[in-house]
Amino acid sequence: MQCIVFADMSSEINTINNLLQNCLLIGAASFIIFLMISILLARWAVKPVAVAWEQQRQFVSNASHELKTALTVILSNAQMLAENVEDPELRKRMTASMRLNWAILATWTRNAMFPSGTATCIWQKLTRWISLMPR
Repeated sequence: MQCIVFADMSSEINTINNLLQNCLLIGAASFIIFLMISILLARWAVKPVAVAWEQQRQFVSNASHELKTALTVILSNAQMLAENVEDPELRKRMTASMRLNWAILATWTRNAMFPSGTATCIWQKLTRWISLMPR
């Protein structure tokens, strides 16, 4: 004799479906929360780099302006000196002005552009070469 038994599995199927649905919802919510935390941490970590980048851009802009100004003064003095060779007093003033502007430019360049000791040898050679130029 064979006995067939029917069992109602709808309750178990509903429980499994609810468990699956809850797992998916919790997983999606966790993913979104961790994504937001990651984005916030990435912004926090990159902010100093962005600030440094902007400061470097501003420094290069300022350096370019300062260098161009001093070089323009030196160039204009050199051109005036070339045009007025006969006047010794003017020549002396222009030469002194050029040397002063060169010293300002050189000091600024040495302090701002070469803060490390790697350029010291080149800098000393350049200074020695300039000082040996005829006055």
